[in-house]
Amino acid sequence: MAGEMLIRLEAVTKNYPMGEVTVHALRQIDLQIAAGEFVVLLGPSGCGKTTTLNWIGGLDKPTSGRVVVQGEDIAHYDENQLTDYRRRKMGIIFQFFNLIPTLSAAENVEFALALSDGHNLRGKALDLLERIGLRDRADHFPSQLSGGEQQRVAIARALANDPRVLLCDEPTGNLDMNTGQQVLSAIRDLNRKEGTTVVFVTHNSAIAPLADRVVRLRDGAVERIE
Repeated sequence: MAGEMLIRLEAVTKNYPMGEVTVHALRQIDLQIAAGEFVVLLGPSGCGKTTTLNWIGGLDKPTSGRVVVQGEDIAHYDENQLTDYRRRKMGIIFQFFNLIPTLSAAENVEFALALSDGHNLRGKALDLLERIGLRDRADHFPSQLSGGEQQRVAIARALANDPRVLLCDEPTGNLDMNTGQQVLSAIRDLNRKEGTTVVFVTHNSAIAPLADRVVRLRDGAVERIE
């Protein structure tokens, strides 16, 4: 069940200077996301959905507008402030797993835990792997895991700082249909059972029915919200 308003984008724009011309990549994006919602940002490549996600995650800065997350307007934070913000509040999953190949599944999660909490790393890593159904694969290296298992390890790693918001940038885009469904189920369970707010970027309209709301973007603007 959705709760208080957690995220607000207010008239956010992104412009890129190209010589004497300014390219208006995203224009006047307004969006509100409540705590506990599963929101899908849907649209074709180049429509601005990943940039919108990156604003929320503090990975990119808008040209103008406000990006308010839990009462913090992060739009004009410096890099040190953004790093601290991501460490405290965000979990981020990308299309490519970005696991460290020389570390086991548990060690990959421990590495993330060490950035935020230096106590009982092994136990906490195993607990996180348990949450996404991979405790029995804790000692396996990425090369010994399937694509879906690697992505689920990436989910566990993203949960290391106990984030209120999980940002997902095409996390099933590099997986086959069946494996992608397993990853989607893991993310949906985190949302439904634990109340984690999920913002999920995709070009795949088949994922839309999983969402509480779908934000359709086209040509750098919100086309409609369903």
